[in-house]
Amino acid sequence: MNINDYEKNSINHIFLLCIVNVDERCGSGGEIDELDNSKAYTISRNALSGKAGSIHNGGTGAVRVGSTRGVTGDDLLWAIHYSEVEKSYFLYNLGAGKFVQNVDNVATFSDAPADVTPIFMDNIRMWAIDCGGSLLGLETEDNYGKVIFTDDYTKANVRNEGLAYNISISPSRTISKEENDAIEAKIQAGRAEVFAGYQEFIDAAKEHAADGLSNYAGAYDVSQLEYALAHPYKFSLLEVDKIYRDALLSRLPKSGKYYVLRNAQRPSTNFKNNMLSLTGQDNFKSRSLSTPRVGNGTSDYPESLNLFNVESSGADPYSVKLRCAATGTYIVSNFNNNAKVYLGEKSKATVFTLQPVGEFDRTFAFAIEGKDDMWLTISGGDHTLVNYGTAEPAEHFYLEEIKTLTVSFDRYGYTDVMLPCPVEIPADVEVLIPVEEYEGKVYIEKHPGNVLPANVPAIMRKTGAGKSAVLTIADENPAFTNDNLLVGTNVRRADPPARHELSANAEGFTFAPSSSRTALAPNSAYLLSENNIELVTTFEKRPYAHIVEIPVSEIDADAKWYDLQGRRVMRPQPGNLYINGSTKSLMLIR
Repeated sequence: MNINDYEKNSINHIFLLCIVNVDERCGSGGEIDELDNSKAYTISRNALSGKAGSIHNGGTGAVRVGSTRGVTGDDLLWAIHYSEVEKSYFLYNLGAGKFVQNVDNVATFSDAPADVTPIFMDNIRMWAIDCGGSLLGLETEDNYGKVIFTDDYTKANVRNEGLAYNISISPSRTISKEENDAIEAKIQAGRAEVFAGYQEFIDAAKEHAADGLSNYAGAYDVSQLEYALAHPYKFSLLEVDKIYRDALLSRLPKSGKYYVLRNAQRPSTNFKNNMLSLTGQDNFKSRSLSTPRVGNGTSDYPESLNLFNVESSGADPYSVKLRCAATGTYIVSNFNNNAKVYLGEKSKATVFTLQPVGEFDRTFAFAIEGKDDMWLTISGGDHTLVNYGTAEPAEHFYLEEIKTLTVSFDRYGYTDVMLPCPVEIPADVEVLIPVEEYEGKVYIEKHPGNVLPANVPAIMRKTGAGKSAVLTIADENPAFTNDNLLVGTNVRRADPPARHELSANAEGFTFAPSSSRTALAPNSAYLLSENNIELVTTFEKRPYAHIVEIPVSEIDADAKWYDLQGRRVMRPQPGNLYINGSTKSLMLIR
């Protein structure tokens, strides 16, 4: 079995779907019995829907339609065989002794049973014949008589518009029990052959997954397929085929996961397995780096933690966009050869076709969708990420899944962070949020949840031993609705005196105004305040300075309003006291 033949192209299903409306009458008006294993049928096109003629055995493995001159007997006849074992129907030509299969959208005879589904259309008393989501049609432009399967109903200059057929019982031919048993035996032999191919795939996939690179995308998840093969009659053959197709797709990077992109080595360069690092100019360079730490005293270059999300773009799982998790922006291309790519908003994001390099390989290439022979690659000069549109082989990338982050703390156990992914908060770490500044004092609250959401600037305090903590990336990213005076370095840069940085000591921490314009560490946080003094911190309950009176006409419609019990109020009413959620002021509406 050639796995690649199935993986990128639409997969040719092996077995027949159940017939729809099997209790309907066949044909276009006659009273005919229900479909029956003992009946032989003719299948013919109606002249109103294109060239008239019967579907028949055209010899040399060809399924033909049209004139049947010289075609007689069983070559014109079909069994519509229901298998009790498979709970499915199969279309079988009695003359050819074979099933019809969709091979590259051409109807072809095969020993392997095909998933052809006759669908009765009650409004016109005729049938459509489906194979893997495509309908039986006729190519007429230069090859009249060639039977194809198509999901393109609009190209009338190539294919007939008519896709409807009559199915009629042969008055002179029946199918014996022995013939039915022989058809059933072929179906079961086909099952065994297909299952042997599935087992071959499982064995190769498990050997591949044992390569010691489980932190990289590219391995197949065959657990469900193994279960299906261990319980072969618990699933229909079509269901097993669906499980197999899901296993093929399981090697792709997953939505919601966080990846570092590493280049596997472009042929003209001598560097490999380097990490793509975001520079201060919003371009990416390939650097000899491991995944860096974040927190106190880490990194001497901007945006050290470069995690990507791979987002699906449309129905095709191989069409993706690359999102920089730290900035929330996407890789954008101007499509010029050797031009640097840059970060931009989602509406401008480049769509890439993700191409696995081989059947059992951990590397991928990113082709720019809609541009022939243009790829995402690494410049051989300054190692920047660029478009590449020449004959040289494309860059191959590893996608390393990052499942944990290591956060470093200062000697007092503090650090300020803005992490590009949600993390679970361990028992010996507290997450602190500044929520209010009043009269030179900053009021601090503990983050109440077990997960710190992505891109929420915060102070972390290590309560246990050690100067670092390993934080597991969370599966879910909860909403963050708390007040927060912090700003993350990934979002906004501010110059002194507005910028106040964390200053820890043995008693706790303060926020000191920045005295220089030096760059802050990537993925860190700072506080904005126009008060050019050191701001002390407290865990006291936040204050309200005094009651502010405003007329009802001046109510800020964008603010969140609360009553004195903390309940949200949508329409503050005159004569009552409310808390303005934006200013934290106590207000009397008059």
